[in-house]
Amino acid sequence: MAIATDHNEETVMAKLSQPYAGPLSHDITALAPILVDLAPGSLRGLRAEQPGLHEVLAELTKSLPIFGDAAGVGPQLHQELTTCNDNLARIRAAQSVVAKWREVLDESYAYYAHEREVVIGQVADAVKSSARRKDTSLLAPFEKTVAYNSQVGLRAAKTRKKNADAAIADGASEE
Repeated sequence: MAIATDHNEETVMAKLSQPYAGPLSHDITALAPILVDLAPGSLRGLRAEQPGLHEVLAELTKSLPIFGDAAGVGPQLHQELTTCNDNLARIRAAQSVVAKWREVLDESYAYYAHEREVVIGQVADAVKSSARRKDTSLLAPFEKTVAYNSQVGLRAAKTRKKNADAAIADGASEE
């Protein structure tokens, strides 16, 4: 459903948008025992994954069961590593779904915010046209709508004037 000021914009928006076909629900109840909610600022100083981790994990998976005892690394650390890897994989799977939802929600919000602005622009244009052709008193009930719709154009005009004045000043200072 694209609402636009002209046919070209409507066609472009229709081509750019499509209904979301991914999952609409994802149960993370099974993750409850491993999820943590850290206090604000607690992420500072935590160690993070570094380049080369995959090679290290492959080495540890192969070497710990065979040489762990001789190296002074007990089976408890090996099990802790395995548990962390399993937990991270489960969390990462949920994160990918949530990340896609976030993307779709952000895009949907932007799309409908755009559509709303287009409709407001159409209303403002119709009011200004009717006021110009028929009755100027029509502007009063839509004063805020017309002003709201005009603010981007007014800022653009102000910027163009500022840039033109700066260009003139630069030209004068070079002489």
